[in-house]
Amino acid sequence: MTVGIGLAFGIGEDDTTFGNPGSIVTWVRGKDSSLRVRQEYTKRAELATAGGSPIRSNKFLSSQSVQGTIVFLMSLEGLGLLFKHTLWGTPVTTGTNPYNHRYFAGLEAPALGLTIAVNRGNGSRELFSGLRISRAQFRWQTGSLMEVTLDLIGTTAAARDALGTPSYTANQVVIRPATALTGQLLGLPSSQFQNSTRSLTITVDNKLAPRQRLGSAITKDPGVLTDFVDVMADIEIDHRNDNIYNAYLAGTEDDAVFLFTEGSRSLQFTLHNAYATDHNGAPINGPGEVGEGFQLHGQSGGSNSGFEMLIVNTQDSAIAA
Repeated sequence: MTVGIGLAFGIGEDDTTFGNPGSIVTWVRGKDSSLRVRQEYTKRAELATAGGSPIRSNKFLSSQSVQGTIVFLMSLEGLGLLFKHTLWGTPVTTGTNPYNHRYFAGLEAPALGLTIAVNRGNGSRELFSGLRISRAQFRWQTGSLMEVTLDLIGTTAAARDALGTPSYTANQVVIRPATALTGQLLGLPSSQFQNSTRSLTITVDNKLAPRQRLGSAITKDPGVLTDFVDVMADIEIDHRNDNIYNAYLAGTEDDAVFLFTEGSRSLQFTLHNAYATDHNGAPINGPGEVGEGFQLHGQSGGSNSGFEMLIVNTQDSAIAA
C-alpha cells in the first residue's frame, strides 16, 4: 500500500541540453504534489467503426506535457536554484559569510530547465526534466510556517522507479510565526506593519503555457512568455489608520519591502514602484478589531526589474543558496 509519508522533492538542473535529466543537487521535504505526465488522446475523425458497432475504435496521441504543483516549506538555505528559475535573471552573490544572494526578474528563461525527482511517499520515484516554473507563491499566515507553491510545466518524465535517497541541506531554516517581519508599505510605519500583519502571499506569475508544435506530440520548451509577468502581494493587516486606503485612492507608487529575519539569515522581497489595488475598504462587520485587505503590484523602472529577492545565508553560491 502506498502512503504519502516520505514525500520529498529532489532539485537539479538539466544536463547539457534542455530536457536531458541532470543530477539532483538538493532535496526538500514535501507537503503536496500533483506533478504528473498529462497525455491527451483524440478520436480519429473517420466516419468508421469496427465490428458493426456505433462506437469509434481509433484514437491518437495529440499532446503530451508535464503539469502540476509541488508544495514545500520555505527555507533560508538550499533553495537558490529554484529562485533562479522563478525569476530568470542571473543571480548575484556578494559579501562573505553570511553571503548576500540577489535574484531579480529577467526576460529570458535559463538555457537549461529544472530536473525534479519526486519521491512519492513510500511508493516510487518519478524523475521529471525540462521543467519551467509557471507560477510561484510564497504564503505566510498566522499560526503557520511559510509555504512555497510552484506550478510547473515541462516536457516529459522517466518511468517510475525505485525511491531516491534524499540528502537534505544542513541548517534548513524555516520562516515561523515568530520570525521577525519588518519593511515598508505605502506610508504605513514599519513598527505598525511589523505587529499587525495577519497574512501575506507573494505571487510571481510568469504566464507560461505548453507549446505544441507539429513534428512531436511532446510540448516544446514552455519557457517563453505568453504575456507580461505579474508580481503581486496579497496582504491582510489590522486597520490602524487610513494610510493604505488613501494611497490606494491616490494611486501612490512606492517600493514595498518585506524582510524576514532569523538570526544571521534573512529573506527580503521587494516590489518596486508598487501600487495598491483591490482594497476592501476595511469593512466593519462586528464589534471586534477591524482589518483591511489589499493587493500590491510591482512595476519595472529605469533602474530595477519590478521585483527582486534577497537571501542572506551561509551558502557561498546563489545557486546553492
